[in-house]
Amino acid sequence: MAAYFVALSLGFFSDDYLIFWLIEFEGIEAIGDNFNDDFFIPLSHLFSYVTYSISSNPIIHHTIQLLLHAACAWQLYLLILALFPNHDKRYWLAVITSLIFLLHPYQTEAVVWVSARSYLLCFLFAIMAIRKLVQAQVGCKKSLLLVGIYLAISIHFKEMGYAFGLISIAYVLMYRIDKKLYGLGLLATLTVCLVLRFIVLGNLVGGYGSDTHIIDFSNALTNMGAYGLKLSGFFRYQSELLGLSLQSNIIISCLIVLISAVIVFIRVRKNKALFQHLIFWTICFTALLIPILSLEITSLNSMESDRYSYCVMAVVAFGLAWLLSSNIPALSYTITISILLMLTLLVQQNMLKWHQANLQKAQFDSYWIQSGFTKGHLLIEGVPDNLDGVYMYRNGLREQLQIEGLINHKFDVCIITDAQKNVDCKGYYIRKIVVQKLDQGYSVTEQ
Repeated sequence: MAAYFVALSLGFFSDDYLIFWLIEFEGIEAIGDNFNDDFFIPLSHLFSYVTYSISSNPIIHHTIQLLLHAACAWQLYLLILALFPNHDKRYWLAVITSLIFLLHPYQTEAVVWVSARSYLLCFLFAIMAIRKLVQAQVGCKKSLLLVGIYLAISIHFKEMGYAFGLISIAYVLMYRIDKKLYGLGLLATLTVCLVLRFIVLGNLVGGYGSDTHIIDFSNALTNMGAYGLKLSGFFRYQSELLGLSLQSNIIISCLIVLISAVIVFIRVRKNKALFQHLIFWTICFTALLIPILSLEITSLNSMESDRYSYCVMAVVAFGLAWLLSSNIPALSYTITISILLMLTLLVQQNMLKWHQANLQKAQFDSYWIQSGFTKGHLLIEGVPDNLDGVYMYRNGLREQLQIEGLINHKFDVCIITDAQKNVDCKGYYIRKIVVQKLDQGYSVTEQ
């Protein structure tokens, strides 16, 4: 976890201020309005409400993030042990899977950005649910109840939990004797959650709307290919560190997939049990990938939106750990240690970007304080949406200024980031602040 310790020196970013604003100005009454959210994830908001009410110090929130990520890796370790009780390398698989999950650089955004905390909490309770499902005795209704509770908690931290519900049903159908009892129990849990969601949101889609969440198959195929490139190796880092062209990156990623497929085929072709496990993990990968296929795939080339793949990285981590479990111990140990060291270095490289973004944001914050926005309506134009993939002012600048008492929360403030176009702010402001990108840093002027 030392690779992430830079996070303890960071402040808040972007969307962090949205929930903090609700806590600051609406308090507990925000619950009645579903925290002004188009998603139904009340436990995530309540968790933020409690932690922010205890302390608004960023170090507390980042410490919580690191502890949650460590807890997720620990639960994944326990799940692998439960799934493979008789495997001769079960501890190897469990340790390496959890370490890869813990240290993979694609996890950085979810671990460091406070607004992505819901992914960690969702994953934590989902893995607890599946582990309880795996360990439950035949016909045990008490265990079924606990599985349902953990799964419902996961869903109400992040709606990715529904995908874990489907994975749980797949496990019941493939491995459990008491299929009817546990299958119907899980279906009842998912149905209750969906009904409650419909009552609160007024529809089943919610979120970003049907245009985003109802899969466009042509777009989904493109995104599936992009995620295939991203998750099959270290696509983004091949460009950053080695300076490889897009074509070379694609060739390397395809070779990695091909070599992995050959190894898998050789191992499972005469082993029915392994083939069944392969089918199950393929279902896990597919179920966790489908919810994010219609979302942006900017994370192919940037840290931006890496959080979407936080959960599916558990499957990727297990797959890599399984491939590394060679029958030649010396070779396995050497390659595994090399990969873990490389992952650690890549995480530190990502953390440097977060540190640089934090320094840049501190400069902006210093300017906001010195400006003394006391005259009312304000236009701020050109602030960075993100810096090297770290969200800075995608959202939340207005809320930040209000929380910190720099402007009255009743004032109109129009924010236009460098990623936005066609935003009409005419007649909206008394003062205009313009931010311009320079070769080194930014300039801030008042017009």
